[in-house]
Amino acid sequence: MKILSVQSAVSFGHVGNSGAVFPMQRLGHEVWPVYTVNFSNHTEYPSWRGPKIAPEDVADVLDGMSFAYPEADVVVTGYLGSSSLASVIVDAVEKVKQANPEAEWVCDPVIGNAKVGSFVDEDIPGIFKDEIIPLADAICPNQWELALLTGRELSTIAETIDAARSLTSRALITSVDTGDPATIGMLDIDEDVAWYVETPRVGGNVVGAGDLAAAMYTALIDDAPKDRLEHIAGTLYGMVVAAQETTRLDNSFAGLPSVERQDLIVEPDASFVAVPYAGMDYLSQFTDTPEGFRSGFVSFVGRPNTGKSTLTNALVGEKIAIMADQPETTRHPIRGIVNRDDAQIVVVDTPGLHRPRTLLGERLNEVVKDTFADVDVIGLTIPANEKIGPGDRWILDAVRKTKPNTPIVGIVTKLDRAGKDQVGEQLMSLHEMLVEATGNENVDVVPVSATENVQLDVLLDVIASLLPEGPRFYPEGHVTDEDMETRIAELIREEALRGLRDELPHSVAVQIDEMLPETDGRGNTRTKIYAVLYLERPGQKTIIEGRDGRRLSGIVQRSRKQIMELVGQNVYLDLRIKVLKNWQSDPKHLGRLGF
Repeated sequence: MKILSVQSAVSFGHVGNSGAVFPMQRLGHEVWPVYTVNFSNHTEYPSWRGPKIAPEDVADVLDGMSFAYPEADVVVTGYLGSSSLASVIVDAVEKVKQANPEAEWVCDPVIGNAKVGSFVDEDIPGIFKDEIIPLADAICPNQWELALLTGRELSTIAETIDAARSLTSRALITSVDTGDPATIGMLDIDEDVAWYVETPRVGGNVVGAGDLAAAMYTALIDDAPKDRLEHIAGTLYGMVVAAQETTRLDNSFAGLPSVERQDLIVEPDASFVAVPYAGMDYLSQFTDTPEGFRSGFVSFVGRPNTGKSTLTNALVGEKIAIMADQPETTRHPIRGIVNRDDAQIVVVDTPGLHRPRTLLGERLNEVVKDTFADVDVIGLTIPANEKIGPGDRWILDAVRKTKPNTPIVGIVTKLDRAGKDQVGEQLMSLHEMLVEATGNENVDVVPVSATENVQLDVLLDVIASLLPEGPRFYPEGHVTDEDMETRIAELIREEALRGLRDELPHSVAVQIDEMLPETDGRGNTRTKIYAVLYLERPGQKTIIEGRDGRRLSGIVQRSRKQIMELVGQNVYLDLRIKVLKNWQSDPKHLGRLGF
């Protein structure tokens, strides 16, 4: 992504652009910084020096780089310095969006915090509320700033969510009072779900944490909200802990060690689980479980097309992963939630591990390895009707190198496609391979048929017995944490893959451009969905469209039917085809498509 960042700058410390540009670059993005002030240090210190940049000078810089506006994907703005800058920023963002209608605006309404109050001019909060926030796509205030902007007292999580949604449909609340002095919360809010995470509260006055949070939200704006919030929370906690080792001014302030601990930006040491806030007592929905309750994550790994997605859907009891005859259909980890009286099992369906031929293949393999690095149990899937080969052993070796102490369950899939003798031979072969790899004679091997629901309860019993005791990670009733746009895009891709052969299936990608609710004069509602189907070569477009556009029409009709079942209302689907040349091997295109 290319990010235009209009914020303050300081010579000493990491706040504003001085704290935001490097983390966004470290996460792989091109950043164009424009400064609103050039101070010696943060204004929360006892003194500071330096100029506020005159609005006409800021406008001059922005106008000078307007030739690049068509390439800007996101604009992030922060500390204003003066109220007269508001019109300059609004004008610049409007020009960016005219040049690139898909560009988004993330506003960090920097005003102050609960410890020191406001550190901006008196008219700045009103400017943010009336002129800037109504035009922004997302905002990143702390809870104190949100209370000031909405004129509300915010003493609960539910009140904080309602306040944010009164201003905008998308927000990151960078700090939320949990009522417990030992913890601090954070919220990632959109129209459908508010994700909530808690981390231990670290003492001391750390300057720049909010700016870092807003920068990471911007850099990760295309990620799933749950993953994004967990990443931000882990990074901020690690940075604040590390900051305690480098204090300034008689130990009264701590600066973020953004350069020294840049590893935390990409891969946090600490991990925290974000959960959807359901508007009830937060903790009880997860901790009210019987004695001995078990919970954890199990990842299914195996060669492409070994039945992982079909098995995931069967265990969850609902279609959350698409299925196709072609290998390498799954392209990102999909979490399905199995709720039992004695356990909550989070099933993670991953792309199939394989020897990659493209940059996409390499990245998918890395995704798989990153996924099973954080799970409690690994299920190795081997079809009953295919002999165990070098590819299966290569996958098992990769699993053992990454997670040598994680329990492995052998799963013989597609039981319905093989005779009893063939199944028996496969069970013995898989058991021998796992015993040799793990040194455990008691390793479990379970034969299943996902399509005929054979042995699924047995498999769940085995998995549950290997999970640690703990609370639920998700409220009962949840079946997945996939956001709606991702699920819809995958349903369209599933229908587009139907009947394709050779290399074409790997060239298909789908993105949702926009989803809009619509109500007619009689009060009937429907969802208008604008989607793009990407291919790699112009000749592939002819295949997808089919004779007289019939094949494309069929894709739209079948997709629309599945989407209506998912969203529960009528749907208008506008599906267009674009060619993105050789996107599987182009880092820029892969980033655009979320890989």
